[in-house]
Amino acid sequence: VTVLPGTAVPPMSTPVLQPGEQLVQVVILSQAAPLRSGPGEQFGAISTLARGTLAYVLGRSQDGVWYLLQLEDGVTRGWTAVADVGLIYPATPQIIPVITTP
Repeated sequence: VTVLPGTAVPPMSTPVLQPGEQLVQVVILSQAAPLRSGPGEQFGAISTLARGTLAYVLGRSQDGVWYLLQLEDGVTRGWTAVADVGLIYPATPQIIPVITTP
């Protein structure tokens, strides 16, 4: 993952999981999926995720078009389009919390 100079992902709290819960995992399906600083194409790309990259979903946008991902390094976070990822079974979109953004 390459982070572009002068870009930063806004700090976010770490999700609190209840006993028995686990983070939803996804795999990048497109050849090059931009990881953005916010949920929308108007936000700058902080890196590009290659096909086959694994990540965890922390939440989804209100419109359901974007997922907030945390990469396996445990530090890098950003938004990518739902169309660019595949949920790893048995996850479903309904179990991913909605994140309200300003």
